[in-house]
Amino acid sequence: GPPEAKLATAIAVLGVCAIASGVLMLLVSKPTLGRFFKLIPFSVSVGFLASSGWLIVFAALAVAVEADDLSSLLSGLADPDALMVTVPTFVVGLVMFAASKRGMNVMAILAIFLVSIAIFYAALLASSTSLQAARDAHLLNRLSNVPVELSSILGLFSQVDFGALTLVVFPISAAVLVNVIGCLLNTSGLELLARSEVDTSREMRMTGIANLAIGSFGGAAAFSAIGSSSVVQRFGLGNLGI
Repeated sequence: GPPEAKLATAIAVLGVCAIASGVLMLLVSKPTLGRFFKLIPFSVSVGFLASSGWLIVFAALAVAVEADDLSSLLSGLADPDALMVTVPTFVVGLVMFAASKRGMNVMAILAIFLVSIAIFYAALLASSTSLQAARDAHLLNRLSNVPVELSSILGLFSQVDFGALTLVVFPISAAVLVNVIGCLLNTSGLELLARSEVDTSREMRMTGIANLAIGSFGGAAAFSAIGSSSVVQRFGLGNLGI
């Protein structure tokens, strides 16, 4: 079908998955089930936290060198042409990490972030590199060449291929289970980061309500993220649910 119909159907799949995840999260938020999930072993929580950290690092480096798996990532990191992307990536990451270890506040971290962006564009200007050349060199995100126009929510709904939705019932069901389990394990991981008890029932209830709202507009399922929550905790902002 046309690109508009494919996009509309993909958005519908995301919305259905988010709504179904929200419903299941609300069911799991019952106090009796919440107490049950407190029995998750410490080793499982720590292992999940460690694997989340690895996936975040892998995803960041994979984006930098456009890799799909570990072997292509390693070869990409060894490619001399990729050094102009990977070296600044490591430098900025190390600077941000060192700043967090020194207890710098969030405004200082934001300043480092903005200065890094300014240095990047100053380097482009000094080397007379155009934005398109920077995109071709993978220094900037490349824009899509496929024009897609969706005039309104009603227009989007009318282009959904509902027949295709029935073909992905099982993948959606699996994604819903993964979302709920991931939310529970992330909540357990947040307890380890904060070194304090988290109200699992409340977290699941609020996350479920949020997913119902997100899914109504075709958004993807979401829940507390270990990566951003860890950054918030490290910078002393206190509120982990980000």
